[in-house]
Amino acid sequence: MSDLKKTGTLTRPKKSIFIATETRTGSNYLCAMMAETNQMGKPGEYFSKYVRFGDADTAQERYIYACNNSISPNGVISVKIFPQHWELIERNFDIESHFPDRKWIWLRRKDLISQAISRCIALQTKAWLSSVEPLQTPVYSSSEIVKKLRFIAISEARWHMFFARNDITPLVIWYEDMITEPEEAILNIAKFVDIDIDPDLINHDVHTRLQRTSLNEEWKKRFLVEMADINYMDKLLPVKRYAFSFKTMWRLCTGKLLKP
Repeated sequence: MSDLKKTGTLTRPKKSIFIATETRTGSNYLCAMMAETNQMGKPGEYFSKYVRFGDADTAQERYIYACNNSISPNGVISVKIFPQHWELIERNFDIESHFPDRKWIWLRRKDLISQAISRCIALQTKAWLSSVEPLQTPVYSSSEIVKKLRFIAISEARWHMFFARNDITPLVIWYEDMITEPEEAILNIAKFVDIDIDPDLINHDVHTRLQRTSLNEEWKKRFLVEMADINYMDKLLPVKRYAFSFKTMWRLCTGKLLKP
């Protein structure tokens, strides 16, 4: 923790909000609305190796950046975190001392197929925000959608286990509800974290927009036609090696692994 000891200007948070989620859940939209309140911190992926924050490199430097740049006047710090970010945190911080009075918001999506398709498209286009122009036209692949669906399912399971093991009951915000009633989502969070918010000051007209187009729905319909199989249940992790056969190869290529 030497980096933390060197600074004399570190602003310590009084309350911490963790937004536990995964990609393609409308998290950028939620974070932008929370930041607009000026009372819920400025949520960001401060511990993602894919996101830069000035010259902050190490986990300690990123923590210092978050404290000095994202704490709202009432002392609230907010962090958006995916399961894959947690390793950087757990290796470097004592959570209780660095993030006091923690409140957990679990931002989820009911339609996992649509979430997987959205992730598949974003990975191809590199357009993770509505303000970014796509680099290429996405190409449909049922096997890739299955991989993204499995990734999301594992992420969901990891958060389930984390909350259960730590006896945490998070506030669940569903993407589908937030999109239709954004003000209600902010008010529910404010109540959960014990912050007074004037409903008239909530701004949902923020910089980020929905990226879903008719292509997403077309891919979903095609995927369900090709991949639905009531006689098959996916295993999130393989339990044994698969013997080679043309049938096995076909199931692997189409995303349907044989039952072990």
